[in-house]
Amino acid sequence: MIRYWKLLKNIPLPYKLSLISLRSITLIILLLLLINPWTNFKKKEQIPQNIDVIFDLSESMYAHFDKMELSIEGIIQSFSTLFDNNQVDKNFYRLGKKIQFINDNLAAIGVTDFTNLSNFMAFENPNQILLITDGKATVGRELNNINFPKNIPIHTIGVGPVVSENDLAINRVIIPPRSNITDTVKLVMKVSAKIQNDAITKLDINNGNGEKIFTKSVSFESGAHNHEIEIFIPAINFSGLNNAMIYSIDGESQIKNNQYTFKVNVQSDIDKVIIITGALSPNSSSIKSILNSLEGIEVEHHYRIDALNWNINPESVLSRNHKLIVFDDFPSGNNDRILFDKLIQSSRSQHIPMVYLEGPKSNLTTGEIIRSQFPFFIPTAIDSEILTSLSDEYSKIIDSEFKLSSFPPQARSVKWTMDNNDWINFTDGSFMIANKNDVYMVAIPDITGNHLKTKNNLSSPIFSLLNKLFLHAYYGNEGLLAMHIDGSSFNKGEIINAKLLPVENVGLSNFKVKVIHSNLDTVITDCIKSFPEKYYNCNLTLHSPGEFTLRGEAELPDGKKINSTNESIIVQDVNIELKELIQEQNILMQVAHTSGGIYIPIESLDSMFSNIEITPIQNLRNYQISGLSTQNYWWLLIVLLSTEWFIRKKLGLL
Repeated sequence: MIRYWKLLKNIPLPYKLSLISLRSITLIILLLLLINPWTNFKKKEQIPQNIDVIFDLSESMYAHFDKMELSIEGIIQSFSTLFDNNQVDKNFYRLGKKIQFINDNLAAIGVTDFTNLSNFMAFENPNQILLITDGKATVGRELNNINFPKNIPIHTIGVGPVVSENDLAINRVIIPPRSNITDTVKLVMKVSAKIQNDAITKLDINNGNGEKIFTKSVSFESGAHNHEIEIFIPAINFSGLNNAMIYSIDGESQIKNNQYTFKVNVQSDIDKVIIITGALSPNSSSIKSILNSLEGIEVEHHYRIDALNWNINPESVLSRNHKLIVFDDFPSGNNDRILFDKLIQSSRSQHIPMVYLEGPKSNLTTGEIIRSQFPFFIPTAIDSEILTSLSDEYSKIIDSEFKLSSFPPQARSVKWTMDNNDWINFTDGSFMIANKNDVYMVAIPDITGNHLKTKNNLSSPIFSLLNKLFLHAYYGNEGLLAMHIDGSSFNKGEIINAKLLPVENVGLSNFKVKVIHSNLDTVITDCIKSFPEKYYNCNLTLHSPGEFTLRGEAELPDGKKINSTNESIIVQDVNIELKELIQEQNILMQVAHTSGGIYIPIESLDSMFSNIEITPIQNLRNYQISGLSTQNYWWLLIVLLSTEWFIRKKLGLL
């Protein structure tokens, strides 16, 4: 610094003092850069509490509010006044699958879902939660089965009565999936009774024509009980949508759940599959066994006893309707040509699918008879000593669960060819299974032998393959897509879970469920793959009562749409939110106690305000400050050096 002072001896004193001061301050700051001192101090701060108020705005809550003559707007105003007076940061939310700000949206929703509450609390991290609800979850998890973040008190405000009022309800009617018109149908009616005194009332069932088909006096003891009532009614008496009704008793809170609408599947005839066997062989029992495994059908087997006689004359099927006809090693010779032609013409006229299965006695003569009716299947004689393997190429129809390489080479006396076969081929270009329109051919003379060679434990690739073929023939494209619904009767607003189960590796896509109401209103729901499962979930909620038809839909790779079989469900005129208007007090008290909050009924809301701590939080904050930790330190150094440079430049010292 002394040398710098001497360097400035010819400079006017004001400039000299300015430059020396700037240089001194700069050196001090650079020294601090090496020392890096810290300053510690503590300060008391008041931080307003952040309290989130979450309203259950389901239909059951609105029913409670109406009965108690309360308004959501009034409750919000009471909270706002209290929180503003105590400097509380407040937010008002509405419960739902996604918890959102209320704003001006006070519309009721059809379900109560607490599932997302835990994630919401973890993300928002408020100081306290006020939850206004009756505690009844109609979808998702129960409130007391949710793991909430720790250290966030949940104060529960219970809404609704804690003791149930008188109520009788028909919860479900168990119905056989299929009944013949000559059967007597057994119904099992599940009834719940929550009553304060013993009661006697009457149960009636009317069919869709308004005719009373059943009546019975029923009695219930006081208390809460579940009952099963067995009812036997001739199937012929049911018609359309049948209605069961328990007459209401005095003081009953809900009347709509006293009724239950249902449908009975009464069939005049069971679907029949006809097997015509030209010559009984081990294949015959295998084919019949596979067909018997198909649900809801009756197999009628016609087989030749000797050259002139049958157990049942096959001509009898010509005048009857059936779902599928299977030719097992038939025709077996020229003597069967006339009967075979009649059966083919009859099946074609009725659009009945046909399956021809080669048998041990098949030969070129029988092959030419087949070709006379189905010219797209071309037979050629082959040395029966030659064994031919299957092609490794998977078809677009058969999925990879069938290990074609596990099938042994086949010995045949006839090989069959056709153009553009999409099923299974041999390596010599002929086919093992083929299809054209509604005609299917299986060129496996020894089905039972292949079964014995390829079966593994309880599974049989050849049986599974033929089962899939019969499904294709029996259902058409509908066999590629199955639909399962978790029930046949639902309440309004209840979530209906439908599952679509496609045949794998067929290339199906764009899975949907179409729902058609009896008044022809239509709803379409997209389906989502459930990993790692092999089915697609299709969840929907219906808010109108009545009968609905559900049908699964998907698309093949070529864009062609296929459908599942139709399923019918009934939506009862009972709102799931209004089914039992009661407060789950024990659940609300448990949640409050576990989280460190308090429970209080909404009638005592004012007392809650005096029992929860809503004053600002006193926080002693420890500050540690370093000059180097702020950008101002560096800006100061830049300003000092820049100013000194400017003065020296002006004085000509650079």
